[in-house]
Amino acid sequence: HSDAIHRGGGQIIPSSRRLFGGTLLTAGPALLEPLYEFTIHSTQPSLQSIYSLLNHHRGYIFSQLKKFGMPLYRVKAYVPVVESFGLTTALHTYTAGQVACPLPRYTFDRWVIMEGDPLKQGSTVNQLAISLRRFKGISESIPTVDHYLDRL
Repeated sequence: HSDAIHRGGGQIIPSSRRLFGGTLLTAGPALLEPLYEFTIHSTQPSLQSIYSLLNHHRGYIFSQLKKFGMPLYRVKAYVPVVESFGLTTALHTYTAGQVACPLPRYTFDRWVIMEGDPLKQGSTVNQLAISLRRFKGISESIPTVDHYLDRL
């Protein structure tokens, strides 16, 4: 409308919300997950147990260095934050307590894009998106682009 009194937030905000919602869906949405950098000191015999445990927890080792003059290795790995819960206990169990430091050190490193399409029914990322929507108390069905089209 040409009068400024008729162009308030009641008209602009819902239109903008539909515009940005539709734009996000057409852009190919993705979910991000946080990664921890995980540092531990261990002996040679327990390295294989550490490798298998990290594989089980979707982690991967990016550095393994032998400490000079000692029979210890410093292992650095990336582990998704959601997979890190209970990892310390499992680590002590798998290695029979052969880790050199009592508690491994976790440090936030970065965010990574989760593999998969959140819009594809049945995918792991889609199931996660639905569970997040359920947790937030919003509709579990992910809207389609048609939901955001103008209704004139």
